[in-house]
Amino acid sequence: MDFRILGSLEVEDRGQSLPLGGHQQRALLALLLLRANDVVPVDEIIEHLWGPESPPSATKSVHALISKLRRRLENDPAGVDPGQNGVLLTRPHGYVLTVSSGELDLHRFQSLLDEGQQALSAGRADEAAADASSPGAQTTSSTSRALVRARPGGLPKFSAIRARSIADVRATLTWLPRATPTGGGTNK
Repeated sequence: MDFRILGSLEVEDRGQSLPLGGHQQRALLALLLLRANDVVPVDEIIEHLWGPESPPSATKSVHALISKLRRRLENDPAGVDPGQNGVLLTRPHGYVLTVSSGELDLHRFQSLLDEGQQALSAGRADEAAADASSPGAQTTSSTSRALVRARPGGLPKFSAIRARSIADVRATLTWLPRATPTGGGTNK
């Protein structure tokens, strides 16, 4: 699986883009991805999907949305609810979306950022600012910049959260050294 949240919300499975459903299902997926590998309580999901004016049927609606999302992500036939051993797990009072290392663009970005910061702290500014296309370049600010590929949008309830997250990412990128024509780094 390849989960993308830095920009448009997208999911690919074995090179195929998965249909993500309607607004609430996409908002649910965005919340679960922002909290990947952590249990997200049903009450928190309800708060994010409906706010303080949630309908009496909100809990039932969350269960239905989870079921639909699980089928999309796990390619399960209707009526089969693995709940305990899949990508989207049921836990007491909540749900957890399990995301392996490298599957979420936000995690890949954070990893590249950490590596770039370590290189910069170790005095290897050229490595921290290396162009992603240069041979052997793996920890690069330009690769990190490529992961932040679009402005947040499409999910009004999460736009503010995503905007803050992406703004923080972009602010961090501004201090990373950029390659100069001579190959050296600067802190512009």
